[in-house]
Order: sequence, then structure tokens, then C-alpha cells
Amino acid sequence: MKPFLTIAIVIAAGPWLSAAPLRVLITGNNPALTGQCATALKAGGAQVTTGEPSETKLATADVVILQSDKFEQLSTSDQTALSAFAKRGGGIVAINGGVAAGPSAWGKEVLGGAWDPADSRKFKELMMLYVVSNSHAIVKDSSPFDITDETYYDLDISDKAYVIASAFTPYGKNPKRGEGPRVPDKDVRSNIYDLQPQMWTYEGEDKHRASVILQGAPETLAHASVRTFILRSVAWAGKLENVDTFSVKADLATLRYPAGGPLRAADAIKKFQMQPGFVASVVAEEPLVNKPIAIQWDGRGRMWVAETPEYPNGKRPLNAPAWKETGVREPGNYDRPGRDSISILEDTNGDGEMDKKNIFHTGLELVTGFTLSGKGVIAVAQPHIVYLEDTDGDGKADKETPLFEGFAPGDTHFVANHFVEAPDGWVYVSTGSGADAKSVKTGKVTKISPGVFRFRTDGSVIEQVASQGGNSFGGEVTSDMEIYHGKATSGNPIEHVVMPEWVLAKSSTKAGAFSSVNPGRQVARKDLPERANIRQIDQVGRFTAACSTAVYEGGAWPKEYNGMIFTTEPILDIIHCETIKQDGPVMKGPEKMDIQAEWLRSTDYWFCPVDVSFGPDGAMYVLDFNTPVVTHNDTRGPEHSKSNASIRPDRDQYFGRIFRIQHKDAPKFPIPDLDSANAAALVAAFKHPNKVVRFNAIRILLEKGDTLGKQAVPALTTMAAGEPVASSRILALWALNRLGQLKDTTLASAMGSPDSHIRKNAYLIAESAGIPISGSQAKAGIDDDDARVRLATLRALGASTMTPEASAVLLASNSKFGDDWSKAAAAAAGAKAPTSQLESVLADATGAGQTEESIRTMAAALVSGENTAQIPGVVKAAAASKNAPFVIAVLQEFGKSQNAPRGAAGAINALRVLLTSSNKRVAISALPVAAVWDKSGTLAKESTKVAGELLNAARDPNVPETTRAEAVRTLLPARSLNKFILPNVAALLAKPQPESLTKDLLTSLAATGEPEAGKAIIDAYPTLKDDQKEIAFNALAGRPEWAKQLLAAIESKKIAAESFTPALVSRLTAHPDAAVSASAKALFGGGTSSGKDELVSKLLPDIEKPGNIENGKTLFTAMCAVCHKIEGAGNVFGPNLDGIGAHPVRELLTHIVNPSLVVDDEHRTWNITMKDGTLHSALIASENEARVQIRMPGGVTQDLKTSEIASRVKGANSLMPEGLEAIGTDNLRDIIGYIRSVAPKSE
Repeated sequence: MKPFLTIAIVIAAGPWLSAAPLRVLITGNNPALTGQCATALKAGGAQVTTGEPSETKLATADVVILQSDKFEQLSTSDQTALSAFAKRGGGIVAINGGVAAGPSAWGKEVLGGAWDPADSRKFKELMMLYVVSNSHAIVKDSSPFDITDETYYDLDISDKAYVIASAFTPYGKNPKRGEGPRVPDKDVRSNIYDLQPQMWTYEGEDKHRASVILQGAPETLAHASVRTFILRSVAWAGKLENVDTFSVKADLATLRYPAGGPLRAADAIKKFQMQPGFVASVVAEEPLVNKPIAIQWDGRGRMWVAETPEYPNGKRPLNAPAWKETGVREPGNYDRPGRDSISILEDTNGDGEMDKKNIFHTGLELVTGFTLSGKGVIAVAQPHIVYLEDTDGDGKADKETPLFEGFAPGDTHFVANHFVEAPDGWVYVSTGSGADAKSVKTGKVTKISPGVFRFRTDGSVIEQVASQGGNSFGGEVTSDMEIYHGKATSGNPIEHVVMPEWVLAKSSTKAGAFSSVNPGRQVARKDLPERANIRQIDQVGRFTAACSTAVYEGGAWPKEYNGMIFTTEPILDIIHCETIKQDGPVMKGPEKMDIQAEWLRSTDYWFCPVDVSFGPDGAMYVLDFNTPVVTHNDTRGPEHSKSNASIRPDRDQYFGRIFRIQHKDAPKFPIPDLDSANAAALVAAFKHPNKVVRFNAIRILLEKGDTLGKQAVPALTTMAAGEPVASSRILALWALNRLGQLKDTTLASAMGSPDSHIRKNAYLIAESAGIPISGSQAKAGIDDDDARVRLATLRALGASTMTPEASAVLLASNSKFGDDWSKAAAAAAGAKAPTSQLESVLADATGAGQTEESIRTMAAALVSGENTAQIPGVVKAAAASKNAPFVIAVLQEFGKSQNAPRGAAGAINALRVLLTSSNKRVAISALPVAAVWDKSGTLAKESTKVAGELLNAARDPNVPETTRAEAVRTLLPARSLNKFILPNVAALLAKPQPESLTKDLLTSLAATGEPEAGKAIIDAYPTLKDDQKEIAFNALAGRPEWAKQLLAAIESKKIAAESFTPALVSRLTAHPDAAVSASAKALFGGGTSSGKDELVSKLLPDIEKPGNIENGKTLFTAMCAVCHKIEGAGNVFGPNLDGIGAHPVRELLTHIVNPSLVVDDEHRTWNITMKDGTLHSALIASENEARVQIRMPGGVTQDLKTSEIASRVKGANSLMPEGLEAIGTDNLRDIIGYIRSVAPKSE
């Protein structure tokens, strides 16, 4: 028999007598057990002896611990003796090879599991032992930790075993095709697909107890936590009431902070690599705080913190066993109050560390942001934004008033966050999710999309500020009202709000609300983590979990830090900062950062900075989740929870720290008590060097506006008129405006200030209050050297009734605008002119200095704006105009609308003049307008003549191709004029036509949605060229009825099935219309997930061979770059693939073969059905009240009018096509080889 070490704790076989000493039999020579453990057992009162586990020895034993470094069975007689021992209630603790003491059936009955020599496996690596803290008395108050030891898997374990620790194995997606070795020395690594027990307890039907610990390396057995687990197992298996009877006091003190596990906060600081001159200190740590997610300071300078131990699952039920899915705080207990809270922390002894906690409010679920307001806080915690009020002043919230409903995200890392009450009185919020936000006060529902929104603190109004698809955690409003937004996962971590959606909604524009401050910013960390459980998932080496967008305005650091912006990358344990500068209308960081290290880096991978903020003392405060994992969903494809978080064993709810980082030379300026300050003191605080103090001062002053606000007006007026410090003067201006006490002269003076920040805010105040600005003020603002001032001026012009003088200034300036934001703002403002500026332009023989582009922008803005009643007047002006190019541009924009404006009947005669114009292009451009406006047929004669000429031109092969195409584009929107227009145009597809004309025919016919048009496209499909087929297919797939007809044509072999690429087949099989999808799957087939797993296994041996990198790059450019970017090339549609090649070949191949395995909400398809029946499957790029911008493969965007959308539903699938394995093994190998060749290599 191979040497075994057996520790037996002997208790009389009869009734358990708690007073009797435990008798321990030790057999073996392992020093960790015969030495330290034996000593601890004796110290706890046990009687320890040595010997073999024979029947004689076991006759007086009650607990046996089996340990061996050999995985071999005991003799039959010893197995029999142990079985008998268990049946009479004896306890057993099996360590390492002890689990192999008998065959599977014996082991499952006695130990709750067994090593199967045929199937069980092990491998050695640096592993994390995922202890499920507090799940059992044996692991009470313990933490996971790293050890270098063997991981064991595929043991035969009873369903009745209770798992208390686990580890990842080397298995891939399908555990049945295990990849692990049968020998321990083979080089293999774990991944995140399969998790298996490493420690468990078991209670047999005979009431005996067993505890199993699989690891057994000498260093492991000497580990204080493992030694405690062994000694506790002895007590538990012996049924002692106190499991720590034998535990060593010094070992117990390390359970929460074990070697290889989390560090104490003071020790964690020692792992910080910081910039010279800065000092870090501990402000708060567990157990005082747990999972801090947001921080604020009140008027007294007290720290308020929101804690979310509920993250990520909240009260959602388990999807997996609790030992696997540790993201559920209280498994099985779901009908309960939430455990998240908002508290006030105080330092009562002045040592710099918080030691007192007043829980202001608890019972929240998944709180992610809050702001101080009135007698309490306004917070977001599902399902609402709620005001938590302390009505009696006892420091506890005793009243909850929901303000806005609709904030219950399905994916709990797409949430509202970072509440900032700005000087304008709005609370600005970043969000990664959409919401149908319902005001409890008014009942109005407002659609909120990912980006930035804002709301009034009384709950009366909520509105979108800036929209852009994608997850977010970070938001900032600066002292001069610049808004920044964090994009967590896009690789573009910081976004600047250039123009709000309420302006963009009033114009037809290419401009978006956001501009990236630092697109594709790389992280200055060369030793990237390679272990599967802690490595980045996508865009390796860039920002994929960016948190925070904090701008330094603290007043305590060296001047070069003023205005610097900070963000974090918690997966890589860093805090990043960069200087931002204005570049025309946008704010930008450096194009490339030449740095060797980040601003702060911790070499402790438990460091997880989820936010940074600046306090009233000017210091940085770092909120550290202190956890091995912050990754939410995992696109590599492990199982996910009901909150769409990957199921993992390392989602901790206990740890949490707040660190303070301050410059060594920082001044200690006074922090005033603003809560009890009078009006003069509050106004004086506007001059405080710290932004937190200044923002609290204006908040408190305006909350007490009826009393202190009125008293403050004289001091505010003085400050607003001439204060040299911009931040102070800006606050005074906003305060006066909100109090209704801002004089026109004061505002005019600010518009002329030498400081551009003050000028900008003066115009923003005019916009906010709807204050008309004069012609001279408009000119000064538009001509300002600062583009941000210019945009603010244009916003102000569009927010109130415009004076004729201001309108003239705007019109004269249109041609000067070079950026899309200025053009959009000018067009939106122009639509507010008292009379249409277009009338003036069309009446001016010189065109009033306009361009065709500016004319089109103005016309489009008028169509989509509030002053559509001006359109008939413009048409009258067009009829009298001599400027044919401008007339044509205006009519073409008006012709895109399917609604006749108020007063259209009064312009019928003008339309007649235009339809009979000697300029044929003018007459043609008027036709679609006449088709919509002339409901009575007054213009039938003129319209029919123009339509007939167009139809003749469209059919005449001798007419220039461009003229024929224009005829087609004009005729079909006007088809209501004559029933013969559609069939005659459709008939053109039946004959060979010039290539560009065919494309126009397909596009124009598709836009009609008419059944006759769909049939014509299907009939022509076999004869079309590839690029024409793409247009045709998009049209047919976009209407369910047409898609069904297409499938019928394929089934009848009128159209060859083999002519459809995998991408096109995938669009049909994954079609959002269930009937279309089912028919397509029946026609083309559809693989199951398990079938795809098998396909990956089949392809893998060939794919893992070296590929042709150059060919892979060529193939990627041709096939993949239409949706993905890599090395700066390609299109923005699917995920950016920079760094993705750092993952193993199997994972890359899996996602090519099975693209919808896991789809992040950011890249989930939206199925949008229009009122005319058109169906769009795309991503939503942004939206506002007027339009939804969708993004399609190729990065192409299209604007859909919200008024024309019938419904939209979020799909389950990715738009990446399935079936790409059809391109062949060689091509797949080359593409993957190229992707891997450009991935960053860890140093």
C-alpha cells in the first residue's frame, strides 16, 4: 500500500458527547499535518495518536482525515472498515489523493465523490481557488486566493455534495469534448467555460459527515487558509458546535486577506505605481463600506457614498448552482428588500480615515448613481429614479418619492450613472441603456436612449441631451458647462457633447451629438494579463471597461492638472489621465500619447477602480470594488445570468475601498459649512478654488431661493457684472437667471466678456431662458474666434423668436460655417426666423451669399421644424425666383415630405407656375410636391404633362442615363398622379438597362413598397449583377411579404439557392419575421449550437496550424472590414477587433462559426418596422425626438423619422452572418492568423 497520511478524530461510537475530547489518529509523515495541524488539534483539546486506518484503529475513531499525494485506492479491508465507520456516524476529511481511497461507488457513498482513474484529470498551474465565502461554516469569513497547485476535474461527484470551493478547468464550450490532459505535466491552461468543485462537504443518509479538499501540494497544505479549512473540517465532521475549536488565532486573522488573495487596503496602496509628488491613503475599507459605486459631498463637506453589494444580479434568481454564480447575493431569497444603500461617512478622530457610518437609506436594488438634493438625495435604483427625503432631520430618509419610472435594465451594466446637478439647475446623467421614462408627476413618457439625459429635480421633465449607442459609466459637467460622457466598452473611452439632440432634431444633418475625445486610445501597460479569468475580452490593450470622466477642477494640484480629464480601466488596474484642448467646436485629447506608464497602475489585480472623483479638499477619491473580476458579460461564450453577467465564482459582494490621492504640496483650504451659511457666505463660496464647493453653493442657494436667493441678488449682480474669475462669474449669471433676476445689461456685458467661457455661457443662458438676442449680439457670437461660443450663439438663436436683424445676420453667415455642427445649428435656428429665410434667398438675384448645400439644409430644417406653415410662402417665392439651382434644391427637399403643410392650398397657383416652367428640371422637381399637395386634382393637366414627359425620358435609351435616372427617382414618389406610372417604370427592370439606372430603378421601386414593385424585383433578380443583387436583396429582405415571395422563388428554382452567400442566407434564416425565418431554415437548414461546437472541434486541428498572414489580411479586408475595424482600417459597425487576437484560436474560431453565441447589448440587432411595412434590422446609432439613426454593415447610417416608425423590438441575434465556415479551412486559418499577428504581446 502506498503511504497514506490518516488523521483520525476519535469519538465514542455511541451517543455524541460534547464533553469528550476528540481523539485524533495521524498516519503519515506530511509535516503540514503531523506538525502544525497536530499541534493545533492538541491545543484545542484533541487526543492525537498515529497509526494505520485499520478496523482496530477505526473502532475508536469518529472522524478520519485521509491524505495522500498518490491517487491510489486503499486496501479492500481498509475500505470496508471506513464504510462501517461512516455508517455508525464517523466523520471523514479527505485531502488530495485521499479522494481516491476507493472506487467511484464507494467514494460517492462515503466521501460524496471519487477520483475515477479512467476519466478524472488534473493539471498544474497558477490557479485561483474560488472559495464560496460564508456558504458553509468551514469557509466562514474566507476569501479566494491564488495558489500554484493542481486543479482536478471530471471526478465522479454525488448530487448531494455541497460545493464550497471551485476552479476553472481547461474545457472548451462543450465539456463533453474535454481538452485537458490525463497527465499532470502537460502544458495546459484553464479557461472560463467550465468550473468544477475543488472542495465540498457531504452528509450521508447515515448522518455521517465528510469534507473533501482536493489540493495537496506542500505549499498549499501549509497555507494558513487551507490549514484552517482542514482544522474546521475536523471540527465540523466531528459535529462540534464550534468549528473553530482547533483553529489557530493567527490563521483566522488572515482568512479575509490570505496570501495570494485580496490585500488589506493599507497593503494595497503599496502596490500603487503613482506619479511623483502624490500620496495615497485609505479613506474607507470593508467592512465599513462594501462595493462603493458613487460618491458625493454635501454642503458640510461630508462624504456620501452609494454601495451596491447587490451588483450584478440584484434579486434575480439563479441560472446556475450558487457556488458557480456568486453574483447572486442571497441565493433563494429573492422576495426581500434590496441590500444596496446610501450612507454618510465621517472621520470622527481626524486621522483621515472614515470611522463612522450613518446609513441614510437602505433597501435599494442596484443603485448606480445619486445626487444631493433638498433634504436628501435623488438616486437611481431599479426600477426608478427616486427622491429619498429626510423630513424630520434625523439623518435617515423617511420618505420615498418616485420621480421617473422605467429604469429597470435587463442587462445590469447598461445603467444610468454619474448624476451631476449643473449650474443650469438640470441634473445630467450618463446611461448605457434605454428607458421609457415616465414622469410620475405629469404622466408623460419620454424615450431615453444610451448617452446623456437630464431631468428637473421636481420630477417634471426628463429629456435626452445626447444619444449614442453603447455602454457607459462616466459623466461630467464642468464649471463652464462642457459635458463629457464615458463610453465603457467602445475603445473610445471619453466622449464630448458637442451639440444637444434638441438642436440636431430640428435639422437634417450628418452631425452627431458626440465627438470622441480620444478614439482608440491605447493603454500604457505592456504586461497585459494572460490568465483567462482576468484578461481583457476584446480590444486587448485598449479601454474596454472604462469608468469615469472626471475633469480636475479641485484647486489643490499643480496648475498643469487644471482641466485634465481622468478615466480608469479596472480590468487593467489603472487610472488614466490626459490633457484636453479645444479643436474648433470639439474637445480633443492628444492624437497619440507618448507615455511609458499610466498615471496610476496597481500591480494588485484585485484593484478595481470603478470611479474616480474629486473632493472638496481637491484630492482624488478612488472607488475600488476590490474584486478579481469587473467584466460583466463575456462574449467568449460562458453561461450568463439573468442580468446578462457571465456566471463566475469570483463575483464578490464584501470588499470595497475608497482611497484618497493628494499632492504632497496641496494647500489645505477651508471647507465652509454651506448648509448653515447665509446668502453672503453662499455667494462668497462661488469664489472657492474647488468646484465641489462651488457647485454645492449654487445648489443650496437656489434650493433656498425664496429666502436666501432673494437676499443674494445684489451680490450676485455685482459678481455677474465684473468678476474676473470665469468660474465664479458663470455661476453668478446662472444663479440670477434661475432666480429670474438677470438683467439684460448684465447678460449683454457677459456676451462681450474677454473670457470665451463667460461669453459661451451667456449665450447658453439665452438659449436656456429663451431670451431673444439682438442682431449685434448674434453677429458678435457668430463671428467669435471660439467655435464653442459660435455654437452657443446659434443655439440661442434657435431657442426664441428671432428678430429680423438677427435673422439677417444668420442668413449672411450661413456660407461661413465649415463644420457639420454649425451647419446643423444654423439650419435649426433659421427655422425659427419670423419669415422664412428661404424666401429672402430666392428673391435675391445673387442668392444672398448661400450655397446649394446651405439651401438644402435650410429647406430640410423647415420641413422637419415647427414652422412648416412657412413652406407655402417659400414655394410662392420659388415660383417668382430666377435662381433655378436654388429653386430645384428647395423643391427636392420639400418633395421628400408626404404631408402637405398648413396653407398648401394657397400655393397651388405657384405650383402651377413651377410645373409649367421652361426649365424642365424645375418642373420635374415640382412634381412630387404637387402629388402630395394637390388632393383635388387642380393641377392634373400640368402634372400629367410633366409625368408623361418623364416617363418617355425614362423609357428612351437615347436619353442620357443621368436624365433617365432622375426621371425614375421623380416619377415613383408621384405615382399617385397616374395609375400607369408604377407598371411602366417597373417594366423597365424586365429589360437590360445601364448599370446605374438599374440601381436607381431598384432603389426607387423598393421605396414604394407596392406589391407590383416587389414582384418586378424578384423577376429581375437572376439577371442582376452582384452589386445590383445586393440592393435587390436588401429591399426584398426588408419587407416580410417580399421575403416570403423571394423564398418561394428560390424553392421553385426560379432563383438559384447557390447564388446566395452565407451572409445573405444568415439574414433570411435569422429574419425577425418568424414565418420568413422558419421557411428559410427549412430551405437552407440551420445549425444548432451543439452542432456548431462539434464543427469547431472538427475544424480546430487544421485551423491551429500556421496561416498565411498576408493572405489573411487580404481576406479580412475583403470580407470582414465591412463591419469591423482593426489596425485603424475598416468600418464601425461590429466590435472593434484590435487586440482580439490575444485570445486562443478556439475562441476566435467559435465566434466566427457561432456569431450569436453571446451578443452584447451594444451590438444587439434592433428590428424596426415602419408604418409603410418596411423592416430594418440594424443597430441604433443615436436618436432624438425627430429621428432614429440606424447603423448597418459598412458603417452606413440611415435616418428614420420617429413619426414613421410603427414598432421596434430588440432582437436576440448578432448581425454577423452565420455559415462563414463555407469559405474553407485554409481561408479561416489565414484570417485568424492575421488577427493574431497584430494583437499586442504581453511583456
